[in-house]
Parts: sequence; C-alpha cells; structure tokens
Amino acid sequence: YCFWILKLQPFAWMNNKPNYELNALIALWLFTNGLKFYAAKLRKKVNLSKNIIENLYYSFRFRDLSKEAIMDLAEGMVLC
Repeated sequence: YCFWILKLQPFAWMNNKPNYELNALIALWLFTNGLKFYAAKLRKKVNLSKNIIENLYYSFRFRDLSKEAIMDLAEGMVLC
C-alpha cells in the first residue's frame, strides 16, 4: 500500500499545501504501523528512532522507491 500511495498520490489537502507531503505522511503511518504489527507477531523489536523516521519521511517525499526497496527497508528495521 505504501508504494501505491507514494506512486499514485491519491490524497489531496483542502488548502495549498503540496499533496506529496500528505501522501508521504499517510504512507509513513501505514509503513510504521505495519512494521510494528509484523514485529509484534514475531516477538521482535523495531528500530524507529526519530532520525530514521525523518529519513523515511524525506525518502517518501523525494525519492522514487520501488516495492522491493520498501520491503528491504522494512526487513532491515526489524531487530532480533
């Protein structure tokens, strides 16, 4: 879902803010909550420091990430 939200930009603000920011926020929320859910099922921890969240938000706004890249990011953030 994150990939398609970032790719298609389906959500729009009701004011003059850039829509890519809203879509990046929604994708980031989905990504982090999905990651927390997955890690909890595996009884593992997730590395979600403030710096990582800021970098993900930047990447979701300005980089063209593939589905595979997003999955690799998620897998790398689940700790043993």
